[in-house]
Amino acid sequence: GSENTDFLAFNKHSRYNYVGWPACGEIDIMEQNGWDKDNLIGHLHWGDTQTKAYKNQGGTKRVQNTATAFNLYSLIWTK
Repeated sequence: GSENTDFLAFNKHSRYNYVGWPACGEIDIMEQNGWDKDNLIGHLHWGDTQTKAYKNQGGTKRVQNTATAFNLYSLIWTK
């Protein structure tokens, strides 16, 4: 929607151009919706390589003042 704050970094050499979404995978470090800016959403999206089924995992976190204060968001990859 118009309130989506996803950051997507696809280029002409990305795997996205060859396999499509969700098989290429997507990492949403921080998303917001238009009606509750303090409810942040983080999600992983991918396509199962065996079954071709859409898969996802993620959750939400409350962070106060996201619309009025500077916040830094990051991802720590452990696997």
